Amino acid sequence: MSLFEGINLNGKRGEDESYQDYKNRQKTNTILLKIFRTQGSPTCWQIFPDGFKASLKETENKINDATI
Repeated sequence: MSLFEGINLNGKRGEDESYQDYKNRQKTNTILLKIFRTQGSPTCWQIFPDGFKASLKETENKINDATI
């Protein structure tokens, strides 16, 4: 298993991806890569035991719950 499993790190915009979604994905990828480079793999596994995608999904759910 990888910390980046399920995350699209491709620099190209997907056919079904809007330009805004593409830019948001690029910003997110930059932040995740920066965290990984500065903290290292062992620390990232401690902070994000289920990987980055699970943490992003959990944060998205919390945001959606807060706006309801």
